[in-house]
Amino acid sequence: MTRSFNKQGYGFLQGNRILSILLLLTLIIAGCNPQSLTASPSPAVSGPAIPDLDLPIDNRDFLVGTAGLIPPHFPNSAEEDYLEFLSEVPHTGEVLGVYMDWAAPDVIESIKFANTYAGGLTPVVALGFDFEIVNDTYFSRNLPGIRNTIREVLGNFDLEYLAFGVEANRLIPEVSQAAWLDYVTAYREVYDLVKFHSPDTKVFPIFQLEYLKGAAMLSGLEIEPHWEVLDDFESKLDLVGLTIYPFLEYTSVTEIPPDYYDDIPEKIDLPIAITEMAWLSEDVSIVQGSEEAQVEFLLGILDATRDWELEMMLYSFLYEPSGVDLFASAALNTTEGEAKEVYLYWLALTALE
Repeated sequence: MTRSFNKQGYGFLQGNRILSILLLLTLIIAGCNPQSLTASPSPAVSGPAIPDLDLPIDNRDFLVGTAGLIPPHFPNSAEEDYLEFLSEVPHTGEVLGVYMDWAAPDVIESIKFANTYAGGLTPVVALGFDFEIVNDTYFSRNLPGIRNTIREVLGNFDLEYLAFGVEANRLIPEVSQAAWLDYVTAYREVYDLVKFHSPDTKVFPIFQLEYLKGAAMLSGLEIEPHWEVLDDFESKLDLVGLTIYPFLEYTSVTEIPPDYYDDIPEKIDLPIAITEMAWLSEDVSIVQGSEEAQVEFLLGILDATRDWELEMMLYSFLYEPSGVDLFASAALNTTEGEAKEVYLYWLALTALE
């Protein structure tokens, strides 16, 4: 469906906000509880053949994986779709992004699903929030509940990674500066709480890169660059997470400037976790997508980040979700489970030592 890209509130994200898809991820458990699966935790199995493809790098020292617990035909997945997901996801790297609202009733079940069934992948847990209900005092009012959720998570799992805030800087243009400062105060308390209970867990916020750069024209919002917000965390950062979607600014992969990523390691003096990234394989309104464009996008990021202090790189998603226009073709595979060209390059990336 064609959508307007003007700046009067009818942009891409007004109807399809980025976090809306992330908040759907935990609904997978409601439709298919881990205990309802007939499969045992996945043993090591031989994976797909690794294609002989040229990549900009010939080795890697960062983790790779996919974001989201999305099987084929999501959100109308049958049990065999979940089993296909569980058989395929171990071949996508070493980590799996598990993102959900901190207040979701199935936080523990979602992490347990990934921890138990996803072929030994390390969960990268990110607790976000519903931007539609956040106001200037949302985090201070809900801090007791947030702390309880954090304690429960840490009491059940020995996590390597825990993010609090998914694309948190969207609060600045979409809610208010006061809401942002309220979030930062809560984040600092979460950081201290996690370190008290689990000192080795790496704690970090996730930012939307295009918003940070002020390069999100197609969001329909007026957004200025705001790298200075990194200073608000007072060094309570083990990593900095980024979601990267240049189609919020550019309508074609070929429009992305050669130096688009150059300022990131200059602005961020910490290890960087790319927790989501994608280009589209089909046209959506004025954004041009194709399987070739997805490959060009991936190869461009691999080339641009070769000298970064990169902790991980996750692609969005393993299978296409349906019913969400913006992300309907962003995944590595179709919703039917057919591999796109970019998935072959992703498999080649996972094989690098």
